[in-house]
Amino acid sequence: MERVDRDLGTAIQASPVWRANDDLLQSILRDRVATPVAPIPA
Repeated sequence: MERVDRDLGTAIQASPVWRANDDLLQSILRDRVATPVAPIPA
């Protein structure tokens, strides 16, 4: 899951629109890291 999030984050950061909103992106990522996520059943 971490790898998927990292790849998605990289793709988002590569987008000019998201680069302009990097502060928003970083706050969202911080919220996700701070929020415990239940494991997804395989």
